[in-house]
Amino acid sequence: YYYVRFYISKCYYSAGDWDEALKGIDQIINWGKYAESSPKVRRLLYMAYNSRGVYFQESGRRDSAVAQYQYAASFAFGGELIDIYINMADCYLQAGDYLNCSYYYRQALMEAEKLTANPSPYLYSIYSGLAKLYMEMENYQEADGYFIKAEEEMQDATPYQQFFFSMARGTFYYSTHDYPLSLEWFRKADAIIAALNNHFNQGIVKGNMGEVFILSGQADSARIYLDEATRLFGENFRQPALYFYMQGLYASLALLENDLKKAEKILSQPFDEQQINPQYLYYHHRRLEELYLKYEDYSKAFLYKSKADAYNDSLRSMKIQNSIAEIESRYRQDTTLLRKDIQLTHAKDESRRWKAAAAITALSLLLILSLTIGLVLYRRRQKDLLFHKQKSTITYLRMEIVRNRISPHFIFNVLNALLPTIRQYKELEQPLHLFIRVLRGNLSYSEKMAVTLKEEINFVKEYLRLRRLGDTEHVNISWNISEDVPQSLPIPAMCMQIPIENAIKHAFTEDDENAQICISVCRKQDNALITIADNGRGYNPSASSMGERSTGNGLKILYQTIELFNAQNKNKMSLKIQNRKQVNPDSSGTEVIIVVPFNYHYNL
Repeated sequence: YYYVRFYISKCYYSAGDWDEALKGIDQIINWGKYAESSPKVRRLLYMAYNSRGVYFQESGRRDSAVAQYQYAASFAFGGELIDIYINMADCYLQAGDYLNCSYYYRQALMEAEKLTANPSPYLYSIYSGLAKLYMEMENYQEADGYFIKAEEEMQDATPYQQFFFSMARGTFYYSTHDYPLSLEWFRKADAIIAALNNHFNQGIVKGNMGEVFILSGQADSARIYLDEATRLFGENFRQPALYFYMQGLYASLALLENDLKKAEKILSQPFDEQQINPQYLYYHHRRLEELYLKYEDYSKAFLYKSKADAYNDSLRSMKIQNSIAEIESRYRQDTTLLRKDIQLTHAKDESRRWKAAAAITALSLLLILSLTIGLVLYRRRQKDLLFHKQKSTITYLRMEIVRNRISPHFIFNVLNALLPTIRQYKELEQPLHLFIRVLRGNLSYSEKMAVTLKEEINFVKEYLRLRRLGDTEHVNISWNISEDVPQSLPIPAMCMQIPIENAIKHAFTEDDENAQICISVCRKQDNALITIADNGRGYNPSASSMGERSTGNGLKILYQTIELFNAQNKNKMSLKIQNRKQVNPDSSGTEVIIVVPFNYHYNL
């Protein structure tokens, strides 16, 4: 919507309705202050502030225009920044500030040279702008050189750029008093702008052509073009600076036609000097001087000649000062480059003197680096040896726990319970096969570091079935496995079996009734939470002199295995054993909590 609003404003601007154009631009800027930042919003604000700057500049409010261009620069990017610099340079040129004009044109030139894409459209605008700058400074040779450069870059120029170039070239020949060539370029500009239907700029061309005809002594042609310019300006004709300029041309025409009364009437109109270009004030007093010379009122003619000379001296002094400042600015830039070349030469000499020292330093550093690498490799070797030693220890402990877990007394009881029944009922041979599977599973798991959750659960269930056959005590086992946890999740081997077996063996006394072990697996954020809780006598690590990790080989294995794996993982696994009474005073027993990250790996 606001992009469309922007182009509607451009249409109003082209049609000369600046009030409506500015109204649309103001709507865009007010909306943009509160809009969420994005590349499209940034570009739209750049275009809006830039356009408002152009409107202010063309209506003579140059300070306001510069402020708008600075706002636009804060949103500009790449080639957009070049456009801003060109507009600011042009604004300073109109204000007669040649130093700032030169600075921004050269900033634009440096930015354009950085572009990897086609910089020609920018180079054209910059060269033509520098040509106008040197023309204002009356350095016509330098100006002509930049005009030629600009013309070489015109292949990609837009119609508006071609129009402004033709206007500038016509003004150049006007300044050098080559009126036929000046008219030729103004006619080119007139043809271009007529096709674009921009009445305001077409009025400026017609006014320039009328002035050339006045200087050429062709009063009839001058009147035709001045009247056409007035018509094209429409309501804009009443802008103070434009009105003063056009009335001055009509006064020159009246003087050419010796209509002194009309010339005097025009020249005696009041005006605000603050809104008028000093150059136009100079021409105004020259016309008054000419008027009173024709009246033969030499005292007044001398008075206005003195005023005109004062303006001319001031303008010339300003041009000289600006020229010196511009030359000095360029000299500083050139001196900076020369200083860099000198510094580069000194640096090369310095580098030669330091070559020998650098070679010695490099050899020393190489020796230190070799020693450091050797030390690092030695420490890494020691670390690898320690790692393999820990891994061997864990494997040994796993085998030990398998041997200790399946005690001869336990095997004897199971066989006594099974053999008589097997002889009477052949279908009861299955418990014996179960026993064999548990034995085989224990031996197999002792060699593995990790198994899937499904494998661990199945093995524990078979172990519990076998355990109930060999023990007379009855412990109720409940399972709660959440579907949110994949059955294929790898977990440390025996991480569930060891705590469950400890609970069965140590949690309850023979007198305990309603003995219960609850096993749950659920998801907690990016982790699997394994909980094994019993309602027995509770956990008492102080019973061992070695503390929490000396409750048995099984827990030692789990702690050491987790530490080993955690060293290779960013997200850590954890094992926690606590009395349930600490969490809930009304409960009893022990709770084992194992937290396994989903993205955990078991590569050692």
